Formats: sequence, C-alpha cells, structure tokens
Amino acid sequence: MNGHNDGVYSPAAPFSSPLPHIRHSTYNSANELVVSISSTPFYKNFGKYTLYLNYNLAATITNWSDTTFTVASPAFGGDMDARLFAQPARMEQLSSHYIISPAEATLQSYGTAWGPHEVKTLLRRPQTNRFYALGEEYFKVIDAHTLQVQHERNVKYKQYYGNVQNAISEDGRYFYVVLENVLHKLDPATLQTLKTYALGDLLPAGNYANIHLRGCSNSNRLLIYARDGSAYQDATYLVDMNQDKVLVKKEADMYAEHASLSPEGKFMQTDNLLYAEQADGTWQQLSFPAYQARGLKYHPTKPLFFITNGQDYYVAPEKKIVFYSTTNGAQQQTLITEEELTDCEVDPGSGYLYGLHYNTLYVYNIDTGQLVRKQELAVRAEAFVYRNRIYTQNLYTEL
Repeated sequence: MNGHNDGVYSPAAPFSSPLPHIRHSTYNSANELVVSISSTPFYKNFGKYTLYLNYNLAATITNWSDTTFTVASPAFGGDMDARLFAQPARMEQLSSHYIISPAEATLQSYGTAWGPHEVKTLLRRPQTNRFYALGEEYFKVIDAHTLQVQHERNVKYKQYYGNVQNAISEDGRYFYVVLENVLHKLDPATLQTLKTYALGDLLPAGNYANIHLRGCSNSNRLLIYARDGSAYQDATYLVDMNQDKVLVKKEADMYAEHASLSPEGKFMQTDNLLYAEQADGTWQQLSFPAYQARGLKYHPTKPLFFITNGQDYYVAPEKKIVFYSTTNGAQQQTLITEEELTDCEVDPGSGYLYGLHYNTLYVYNIDTGQLVRKQELAVRAEAFVYRNRIYTQNLYTEL
C-alpha cells in the first residue's frame, strides 16, 4: 500500500503477516529430523528458507510452497538451538548490511531418556551387568539392563576433591575407595564396606597424603599413588590385596594421572615409564618413548594397551590407533581411522573402539577395521558406547 486513496472507494489499510516460524518437530523411523514451519500469504516474496541447528547450516528449502525440512543426520544427545531464516527472493538487491531476524526454537533430540548421570564418572562392568555412577556426593550401582539404581551410598565430604579415589576391577569383582583418608573395600553389589585399611599399616611409611587410586586388577592388585608425609616424596605402590603386601614401589616426580595399572595387573605405568612383570616376579622397564605413554589406555579384555596420538599435545596427530602388548611392549595392531581421534575407549561390552573428532563420535570394529557408526553429538553432550547402544548423560539410542 502506498498510503494514498486515489481511485479507490475505501481508505488505505495496512496488511501484514508474521514471518514463517517453526511449528513443531519430530523424528521418523530412520531418526531423521522433520521440522514443520508455518506458511505465509507472502510466500512469493521469499526465495528460500534456511534452517540452522546449533549455528550450523542444516537444510535449505528453495520451493516457497514447501513447509517441511528433513535433516538426515541430526546431532544426538541434547537439545538443539534452531534458527529459521526466510530470505527475500531478491536478496541480491538488498544492502549488505540488511539483517533478517530469524525465528528461533529449541528442538529436542531423539533417543530414550535415562539418568541423568555424568559420563566421565560412570564406569561400566559388563561381566556383572552393572554401571557405577561415582559422583561427588553419592555412589550408585545401576543395573545395566534395566538402567534402574539398585543401591546408593552417601560419600559427601568424604573424598578429597580433585583426587581419583575409586578403583573397580575390570571384571567387577573388586571395588576400593578412599573415604576420609581410610581405604575401604566395598561390596560391588551393595556398596557396603567389607574391610578397612589404614594406609600407614598397608604401606611402608606411617603418614600419607595426596592419595589416589590408579587402578585395580582382576587379580586384586591395587595401584596406589600417595605422598609420604614425613619424606614429602610421591610414589606409586603396587599392592597385592590378597596378601596385604607391597609388590613394587616406584618414586614419582610427576602427577598421579601418569600412573596406571592394566586389567590383568602385570603391567603398570608410572611417571610415563612402563613396566612389565617377568616370570620370576621382577619388573622390567620397557623401552618406550615417554612422551607417547602420556596418552596410554588399556584394552579391557585383552593384554593390550593403545596410544592415541591425537590425544597428546606433544605428538603430531595421526589418523590411527596403535595397539601394543602389555607383556613386552611389542606392537600388535594398527587401526586406521577416518580422522584423528581423542578421548578413545574400548567398550568392554562390544569390544568396539570409540573416540571423538571435535563433536563427532566415531565407532570402530577393531578386528575388521570397519567404521560402525559416525554420529554428530549435540553441544555439551558427552557420550560412551556400551554393547549395542550409544549413551549420553540423559539419552540413549541404538548403535
């Protein structure tokens, strides 16, 4: 309208209609995201509609009569910020400073709700069919099939914040925690204390601080990192908990995170040095570059450790995962990956290796080298693989 009444029989009246907006969203059987938008009587004025999810372009509609977006591989594991832009047909004639205000909405992820549980402190033990949620205030035992909490224990203010003070054997038979500087052996099923140990009685010196538990083996060996209060010297202690006997002591000059124990209990890392137990009970240091040992992880069911070069600042990232023997450090296998991966783990339930490249999760069959799944994750979503599912802190979907 031009605001004049010349040649008409009624006063000029303004006519307007809202820009298209997001009406609703759903998922089809293939987990494709289907987004419905509103129509407008000014549809011929628009050249295209664009949909952004978490600020990334997700889909475009160039047919102005179409009001449905289909996104083939939406992010999984959390809500998505959606922004819909309705762009004029003659966009090129507009000033470069012209800004189109988008319609905004929050879209929910697909998947089945569970938890929520923090992924970084959730341990999985398929041999006993249990998850362990080890939070700062509560420990919880979760049935891995029903996902229901079976038992819980209040540990608020009983552990030193920032120290890893929990260790569960890979087979789920042994569970040790430090509560108020006292070592407890817990029943893995009920979380009840079965036995307590004063570290001064278990370890050589009498006064300890800065206590970390760095691994528990299926043979009931426990790796303890602690500081001798009298000598002010950090050390790692490998203790046979069946005999309450220290097998190995190694003085340490680095942080506790550089100490670890293999699931079978015959290989350990301390100060980025690697040691393997020999047939005569002695421990031999392996010839292995210390800078590579920083990114060491263990295979949960085989006598192997692996290095993810992409996890280490000091190592040039490579698109591969290399596996080595925990017996002698010899290279056993190389898995070629599509991208450099970080935060890699081997799922003890399926045997698959999974890791991240930015916010995309990659899942590989180690035996065949096959890429099983490539899945973008929602912003701030953390994920793990267990058996035939991908879990985040509050959702799961089939692998």
